[in-house]
Amino acid sequence: MTFARTTRSCFASIFSAALIGVVLSACSGGTGVQNLPSAQQSQTATTSNQQTTSATTAAFSRFRYHLYPVHERSSAVKAQTVNYPADLQYYGGAMVTSALSHDVYVNCSASCWGNPQEFLDNMNNSSFIHIVDQYVHSTANNRYRFGLNYSATVRFTSNQISQAQIINIVHSAALKLGGGYSNIYNVFLPQGIDTCIEGSTSCYSPDNEADWTFCAYHSSVDFNDKAGHVLFTVEPYQDVFGCGVFNGPNSTLVDSTDSTLTHEYIETVTDPDPNSAWFNQNFQDEAADLCASYDDDDFIYSHHYELQEIYSNKIHGCTN
Repeated sequence: MTFARTTRSCFASIFSAALIGVVLSACSGGTGVQNLPSAQQSQTATTSNQQTTSATTAAFSRFRYHLYPVHERSSAVKAQTVNYPADLQYYGGAMVTSALSHDVYVNCSASCWGNPQEFLDNMNNSSFIHIVDQYVHSTANNRYRFGLNYSATVRFTSNQISQAQIINIVHSAALKLGGGYSNIYNVFLPQGIDTCIEGSTSCYSPDNEADWTFCAYHSSVDFNDKAGHVLFTVEPYQDVFGCGVFNGPNSTLVDSTDSTLTHEYIETVTDPDPNSAWFNQNFQDEAADLCASYDDDDFIYSHHYELQEIYSNKIHGCTN
Protein backbone atom coordinates (compact mmCIF):
# COMPACT_ATOMS: atom_id res chain seq x y z
CA MET A 1 0.00 0.00 0.00
CA THR A 2 1.27 3.48 -0.85
CA PHE A 3 -0.09 6.63 0.72
CA ALA A 4 -0.34 9.81 -1.30
CA ARG A 5 0.89 11.88 1.62
CA THR A 6 3.80 9.74 2.81
CA THR A 7 6.78 11.16 4.70
CA ARG A 8 8.67 7.83 4.80
CA SER A 9 11.97 9.04 3.29
CA CYS A 10 11.02 12.57 2.37
CA PHE A 11 13.53 14.25 4.67
CA ALA A 12 16.45 12.19 3.42
CA SER A 13 15.48 12.67 -0.23
CA ILE A 14 15.56 16.44 0.13
CA PHE A 15 19.26 16.30 0.80
CA SER A 16 20.15 13.47 -1.54
CA ALA A 17 18.53 15.42 -4.36
CA ALA A 18 20.46 18.54 -3.33
CA LEU A 19 17.26 20.50 -2.89
CA ILE A 20 18.57 22.34 0.16
CA GLY A 21 16.46 25.34 1.09
CA VAL A 22 13.45 24.33 -1.02
CA VAL A 23 10.16 24.27 0.90
CA LEU A 24 8.30 21.01 0.27
CA SER A 25 4.88 21.02 1.90
CA ALA A 26 4.52 17.25 1.52
CA CYS A 27 7.35 16.83 4.02
CA SER A 28 5.96 19.16 6.68
CA GLY A 29 3.84 18.40 9.67
CA GLY A 30 1.07 20.87 8.93
CA THR A 31 0.40 23.68 11.36
CA GLY A 32 -2.68 25.81 11.86
CA VAL A 33 -4.30 28.38 14.09
CA GLN A 34 -8.04 28.71 14.64
CA ASN A 35 -9.94 31.31 16.60
CA LEU A 36 -13.05 29.38 17.54
CA PRO A 37 -16.01 30.56 19.59
CA SER A 38 -16.68 27.78 22.07
CA ALA A 39 -16.38 24.15 23.08
CA GLN A 40 -18.86 22.00 24.94
CA GLN A 41 -17.73 21.41 28.54
CA SER A 42 -18.80 18.82 31.06
CA GLN A 43 -17.63 18.37 34.66
CA THR A 44 -18.22 14.63 34.30
CA ALA A 45 -16.24 14.41 31.06
CA THR A 46 -19.22 12.72 29.45
CA THR A 47 -20.28 14.04 26.06
CA SER A 48 -22.46 13.12 23.10
CA ASN A 49 -21.15 13.63 19.60
CA GLN A 50 -24.55 14.91 18.45
CA GLN A 51 -25.53 17.38 21.14
CA THR A 52 -24.28 20.78 22.25
CA THR A 53 -25.88 22.44 25.24
CA SER A 54 -25.39 26.19 25.63
CA ALA A 55 -25.67 25.88 29.42
CA THR A 56 -22.44 23.86 29.48
CA THR A 57 -20.38 25.98 27.10
CA ALA A 58 -16.91 27.32 27.91
CA ALA A 59 -15.49 29.81 25.43
CA PHE A 60 -12.04 29.18 24.00
CA SER A 61 -9.82 30.80 21.42
CA ARG A 62 -6.44 30.49 19.74
CA PHE A 63 -6.53 26.77 18.99
CA ARG A 64 -3.11 25.99 17.54
CA TYR A 65 -2.09 22.57 16.22
CA HIS A 66 0.77 20.77 14.51
CA LEU A 67 0.07 17.50 12.69
CA TYR A 68 2.13 14.33 12.52
CA PRO A 69 1.47 13.12 8.95
CA VAL A 70 0.61 9.62 7.84
CA HIS A 71 3.82 7.78 7.01
CA GLU A 72 5.27 4.50 5.93
CA ARG A 73 8.22 3.33 7.95
CA SER A 74 10.08 0.20 8.91
CA SER A 75 11.86 -0.62 12.13
CA ALA A 76 15.53 -0.09 12.96
CA VAL A 77 16.36 2.28 10.12
CA LYS A 78 19.81 3.76 10.61
CA ALA A 79 19.81 7.48 11.27
CA GLN A 80 21.45 9.59 8.59
CA THR A 81 23.30 12.69 9.66
CA VAL A 82 22.09 15.73 7.79
CA ASN A 83 23.55 19.19 7.67
CA TYR A 84 22.85 22.66 8.95
CA PRO A 85 19.79 23.60 6.81
CA ALA A 86 17.75 21.21 8.95
CA ASP A 87 18.66 22.89 12.24
CA LEU A 88 15.82 24.23 14.34
CA GLN A 89 15.62 27.96 14.93
CA TYR A 90 14.17 29.69 17.96
CA TYR A 91 11.37 32.19 17.33
CA GLY A 92 10.87 33.57 20.83
CA GLY A 93 7.91 31.49 22.01
CA ALA A 94 7.42 29.74 25.33
CA MET A 95 9.00 26.36 26.06
CA VAL A 96 8.15 23.70 28.62
CA THR A 97 11.04 23.63 31.07
CA SER A 98 9.25 21.30 33.52
CA ALA A 99 5.83 19.70 33.54
CA LEU A 100 3.47 17.03 34.79
CA SER A 101 2.05 14.73 32.11
CA HIS A 102 -1.54 13.54 32.46
CA ASP A 103 -2.88 10.67 30.34
CA VAL A 104 -6.52 11.01 29.32
CA TYR A 105 -8.10 7.70 28.28
CA VAL A 106 -11.32 7.87 26.27
CA ASN A 107 -13.80 5.00 26.74
CA CYS A 108 -11.12 2.44 27.67
CA SER A 109 -8.48 1.67 30.26
CA ALA A 110 -4.76 2.35 29.78
CA SER A 111 -4.19 -1.24 28.60
CA CYS A 112 -6.04 -0.43 25.36
CA TRP A 113 -2.94 1.53 24.33
CA GLY A 114 -0.31 -0.61 26.06
CA ASN A 115 1.08 1.18 29.10
CA PRO A 116 1.70 4.86 28.23
CA GLN A 117 2.26 5.85 31.86
CA GLU A 118 5.08 3.35 32.31
CA PHE A 119 6.67 4.53 29.10
CA LEU A 120 6.52 8.21 30.08
CA ASP A 121 7.99 7.38 33.48
CA ASN A 122 10.84 5.49 31.83
CA MET A 123 11.53 8.11 29.18
CA ASN A 124 11.48 10.97 31.67
CA ASN A 125 13.97 9.13 33.90
CA SER A 126 16.35 8.34 31.06
CA SER A 127 18.99 10.15 29.02
CA PHE A 128 16.58 10.21 26.06
CA ILE A 129 14.62 13.17 27.47
CA HIS A 130 17.84 15.15 27.77
CA ILE A 131 17.89 15.60 23.99
CA VAL A 132 15.65 18.59 24.71
CA ASP A 133 18.16 20.21 27.11
CA GLN A 134 19.76 22.14 24.25
CA TYR A 135 16.38 23.72 23.44
CA VAL A 136 14.94 24.43 26.89
CA HIS A 137 18.31 25.45 28.39
CA SER A 138 18.20 23.14 31.40
CA THR A 139 20.09 19.97 32.25
CA ALA A 140 18.30 19.17 35.52
CA ASN A 141 16.89 15.72 36.13
CA ASN A 142 13.24 15.06 37.07
CA ARG A 143 11.96 18.11 35.21
CA TYR A 144 9.29 16.05 33.49
CA ARG A 145 7.19 13.75 35.63
CA PHE A 146 3.96 11.81 35.35
CA GLY A 147 0.93 13.40 36.97
CA LEU A 148 -2.43 11.61 36.97
CA ASN A 149 -4.57 9.40 34.77
CA TYR A 150 -7.94 10.80 33.75
CA SER A 151 -10.83 8.82 32.26
CA ALA A 152 -13.35 10.32 29.86
CA THR A 153 -16.53 8.78 28.51
CA VAL A 154 -17.97 9.70 25.11
CA ARG A 155 -21.36 8.42 23.94
CA PHE A 156 -20.54 7.72 20.31
CA THR A 157 -23.32 7.53 17.74
CA SER A 158 -20.83 7.15 14.88
CA ASN A 159 -17.13 6.41 14.53
CA GLN A 160 -16.25 10.12 14.72
CA ILE A 161 -15.10 12.34 17.57
CA SER A 162 -15.10 16.03 16.80
CA GLN A 163 -12.39 18.55 17.54
CA ALA A 164 -14.83 20.35 19.85
CA GLN A 165 -15.43 17.13 21.81
CA ILE A 166 -11.70 16.61 22.28
CA ILE A 167 -11.29 20.19 23.47
CA ASN A 168 -14.23 19.59 25.80
CA ILE A 169 -12.45 16.61 27.35
CA VAL A 170 -9.22 18.56 27.71
CA HIS A 171 -11.07 21.45 29.34
CA SER A 172 -12.74 19.17 31.87
CA ALA A 173 -9.39 17.59 32.81
CA ALA A 174 -7.63 20.95 33.04
CA LEU A 175 -10.29 22.33 35.37
CA LYS A 176 -9.45 19.54 37.78
CA LEU A 177 -5.70 19.20 37.30
CA GLY A 178 -4.54 22.63 36.11
CA GLY A 179 -3.42 24.36 32.94
CA GLY A 180 -0.44 26.43 31.89
CA TYR A 181 2.98 25.34 30.64
CA SER A 182 3.51 23.05 33.64
CA ASN A 183 0.84 20.51 32.55
CA ILE A 184 0.61 18.40 29.39
CA TYR A 185 -2.51 16.34 28.59
CA ASN A 186 -2.20 13.28 26.33
CA VAL A 187 -5.61 12.29 24.95
CA PHE A 188 -5.82 8.67 23.75
CA LEU A 189 -8.68 7.82 21.37
CA PRO A 190 -10.05 4.26 21.17
CA GLN A 191 -9.62 1.90 18.27
CA GLY A 192 -11.95 2.57 15.32
CA ILE A 193 -12.58 6.24 16.13
CA ASP A 194 -11.79 8.87 13.49
CA THR A 195 -11.22 12.58 14.02
CA CYS A 196 -10.64 15.64 11.83
CA ILE A 197 -9.40 19.19 12.23
CA GLU A 198 -12.50 21.29 11.73
CA GLY A 199 -12.40 23.71 8.83
CA SER A 200 -9.64 21.72 7.10
CA THR A 201 -9.20 18.56 5.04
CA SER A 202 -6.95 16.98 7.67
CA CYS A 203 -8.21 13.76 9.24
CA TYR A 204 -7.18 10.62 11.06
CA SER A 205 -9.34 8.10 9.18
CA PRO A 206 -7.67 4.74 8.42
CA ASP A 207 -11.05 3.47 7.23
CA ASN A 208 -11.18 6.26 4.60
CA GLU A 209 -7.78 6.51 2.95
CA ALA A 210 -8.82 9.38 0.68
CA ASP A 211 -9.21 11.70 3.69
CA TRP A 212 -6.48 10.22 5.88
CA THR A 213 -3.64 12.72 6.37
CA PHE A 214 -2.36 12.54 9.97
CA CYS A 215 -1.54 10.08 12.75
CA ALA A 216 -1.56 12.45 15.74
CA TYR A 217 -1.08 16.09 16.69
CA HIS A 218 -0.18 18.42 19.52
CA SER A 219 -2.04 21.61 20.35
CA SER A 220 -2.55 24.53 22.64
CA VAL A 221 -5.77 26.38 23.36
CA ASP A 222 -6.91 29.29 25.53
CA PHE A 223 -10.01 28.95 27.69
CA ASN A 224 -11.79 31.95 29.20
CA ASP A 225 -12.01 30.46 32.70
CA LYS A 226 -9.57 29.15 35.29
CA ALA A 227 -8.33 26.40 32.93
CA GLY A 228 -6.54 29.16 31.03
CA HIS A 229 -3.85 28.18 28.52
CA VAL A 230 -3.74 24.39 28.05
CA LEU A 231 -1.28 22.14 26.22
CA PHE A 232 -2.39 18.76 24.91
CA THR A 233 -1.59 15.98 22.46
CA VAL A 234 -4.09 13.80 20.62
CA GLU A 235 -3.17 10.16 20.04
CA PRO A 236 -5.65 8.24 17.89
CA TYR A 237 -5.18 4.48 17.80
CA GLN A 238 -1.70 3.95 16.33
CA ASP A 239 -1.63 0.21 15.62
CA VAL A 240 -2.59 0.78 11.98
CA PHE A 241 -0.50 0.66 8.82
CA GLY A 242 0.58 4.21 8.05
CA CYS A 243 1.11 5.12 11.70
CA GLY A 244 2.40 1.94 13.31
CA VAL A 245 5.89 0.81 14.26
CA PHE A 246 6.36 -2.84 13.35
CA ASN A 247 8.84 -5.59 14.31
CA GLY A 248 9.95 -3.83 17.49
CA PRO A 249 10.79 -5.46 20.84
CA ASN A 250 7.22 -5.13 22.14
CA SER A 251 3.81 -5.61 20.58
CA THR A 252 2.99 -3.40 17.60
CA LEU A 253 0.41 -1.64 19.78
CA VAL A 254 2.94 -0.75 22.48
CA ASP A 255 5.73 0.40 20.18
CA SER A 256 3.37 2.32 17.89
CA THR A 257 1.72 4.14 20.79
CA ASP A 258 5.00 4.93 22.54
CA SER A 259 6.85 6.13 19.44
CA THR A 260 4.03 8.50 18.49
CA LEU A 261 3.76 9.66 22.10
CA THR A 262 7.49 10.41 22.00
CA HIS A 263 6.98 12.46 18.84
CA GLU A 264 4.17 14.58 20.23
CA TYR A 265 5.61 14.90 23.74
CA ILE A 266 9.02 16.15 22.56
CA GLU A 267 7.40 18.63 20.20
CA THR A 268 5.11 19.88 22.96
CA VAL A 269 8.15 20.52 25.16
CA THR A 270 10.18 22.31 22.46
CA ASP A 271 7.36 24.08 20.58
CA PRO A 272 4.23 24.03 22.79
CA ASP A 273 2.41 26.72 20.79
CA PRO A 274 3.17 25.40 17.31
CA ASN A 275 5.60 27.41 15.21
CA SER A 276 6.40 29.87 17.97
CA ALA A 277 9.47 28.38 19.69
CA TRP A 278 11.80 25.78 18.10
CA PHE A 279 11.04 24.70 14.53
CA ASN A 280 12.52 24.72 11.04
CA GLN A 281 10.78 27.34 8.94
CA ASN A 282 12.10 26.03 5.62
CA PHE A 283 10.38 22.69 6.07
CA GLN A 284 7.72 23.76 8.60
CA ASP A 285 8.95 20.90 10.78
CA GLU A 286 9.55 20.53 14.50
CA ALA A 287 12.15 18.46 16.34
CA ALA A 288 10.44 15.09 15.86
CA ASP A 289 9.17 15.64 12.30
CA LEU A 290 12.69 15.87 10.95
CA CYS A 291 13.51 12.35 12.15
CA ALA A 292 10.17 10.56 11.85
CA SER A 293 11.56 8.02 9.36
CA TYR A 294 14.32 6.77 11.64
CA ASP A 295 13.54 4.15 14.30
CA ASP A 296 15.81 2.47 16.83
CA ASP A 297 15.50 -0.24 19.43
CA ASP A 298 16.22 1.96 22.44
CA PHE A 299 17.06 0.64 25.90
CA ILE A 300 15.38 3.15 28.18
CA TYR A 301 15.45 2.76 31.94
CA SER A 302 15.64 -1.06 31.91
CA HIS A 303 13.15 -1.53 29.06
CA HIS A 304 13.42 -1.83 25.27
CA TYR A 305 11.26 0.35 23.02
CA GLU A 306 11.19 0.90 19.26
CA LEU A 307 11.17 4.69 19.03
CA GLN A 308 11.75 7.29 16.39
CA GLU A 309 14.77 9.55 16.72
CA ILE A 310 14.76 13.28 17.55
CA TYR A 311 16.62 16.06 15.76
CA SER A 312 19.60 17.58 17.57
CA ASN A 313 21.10 20.93 16.65
CA LYS A 314 24.25 19.84 18.50
CA ILE A 315 25.08 17.14 16.00
CA HIS A 316 23.00 18.59 13.13
CA GLY A 317 21.20 15.28 12.73
CA CYS A 318 18.88 12.68 14.21
CA THR A 319 19.77 10.98 17.47
CA ASN A 320 18.42 8.77 20.23
